Amino acid sequence: SRGKEKGAIIRQARKAGVEILGPDINLSQAEARLFEGRIYLGLKDIMGITPAFLDQLLALKRPVTSFPAFLRQLDTKELKEKQLVPLIEAGLFDQVSPNRASLLVNCGN
Repeated sequence: SRGKEKGAIIRQARKAGVEILGPDINLSQAEARLFEGRIYLGLKDIMGITPAFLDQLLALKRPVTSFPAFLRQLDTKELKEKQLVPLIEAGLFDQVSPNRASLLVNCGN
């Protein structure tokens, strides 16, 4: 399966000394990518993202400087808390808003 294959590739990369990082709101693309000697997991690696929401994420103006700045760029009529929670839990915003617990509490407001 694709998941097992990706897992094997990640293990090989780690053995070779390549740092594997979670997705990053400003660096990740749809698929995992190599950037400055590190592999950033892709947005498609986050469970629960619909194709339409993925398109919104890929269309963001970057850099995204904060979680509120991220939210302002989204189509709010399509935005649901259940779409934000997996992004937060995956660490997508860790570089701009490192307190995941706070984001999770506030994402429904």
